[in-house]
Amino acid sequence: MSSAARISSSPPSGAPDVDGAPDVDGAPAAPAAPGALETPSTADAPDAPETPSTAEVGDTDDRTARARIRDAALRLFGEDGFDGTTVRAIAEAADVSPALVVHHFGSKSGLRDAVDEHLLAKIAEGKFAAMTGSLVPSGDEYADLAAEYVPAMAYLARSLAEGGDVGHALYQRLHADAVAYLAAGVEAGVLEPSDDPEARAAVLLNVGLGHMILMAHLQRTLGLDDDVAAAVRAAPIMLDLYTDGLFTDDRFRAAWRAQTDTKATQ
Repeated sequence: MSSAARISSSPPSGAPDVDGAPDVDGAPAAPAAPGALETPSTADAPDAPETPSTAEVGDTDDRTARARIRDAALRLFGEDGFDGTTVRAIAEAADVSPALVVHHFGSKSGLRDAVDEHLLAKIAEGKFAAMTGSLVPSGDEYADLAAEYVPAMAYLARSLAEGGDVGHALYQRLHADAVAYLAAGVEAGVLEPSDDPEARAAVLLNVGLGHMILMAHLQRTLGLDDDVAAAVRAAPIMLDLYTDGLFTDDRFRAAWRAQTDTKATQ
């Protein structure tokens, strides 16, 4: 996902945050829906019933705390998995109380939903910018983007590899966004049109996600230091493939189409 936009720690001023709370300094977060609160495990729950302090709930840094919680959750979910991450661990990483995590997001599942919404919005934003020609990063800029996206890529890789309803829903959202930004690229003249845009979006999405999921293997095989070095090493190869193609002529495509056309006339 080389063209993804930077993941900022907070949404633009005046825009609603990912879980519906208004982006107003000091404004309380939207209450969780009935039944949304999970029953915390011993590891997740505070030692005693805890209420967020006045400073935590109402000060002008409240929105920044929300972003810190979300970003900490993204990193820890990527490293340890959703089931392996406790609310207490997220709170410690974000330097807030466990009660504040529940105050903002209602539950660990609600926090994961907020992480997904924020991440999908930023990916789509960056892809639309690239497909319409307004984002054309240089090599150094790409390296910076790759460094910023390492936690996000780890989170996506783990979420999709674990599968289940959550992974499927995440893939469905990624695919719908891919159909939309690829169509924008065709309209802008950046991309060639396709006879099957939905299938093309799925194939390209799988190429990108598979590349991301297997990045650790690429890193070790090529003797690179980290994920960023691996992404930078792979970038010009991917650009060559997408820009110039791989085959020197169209013999394989012609053979496929000839057989397809023959079957269609029988």
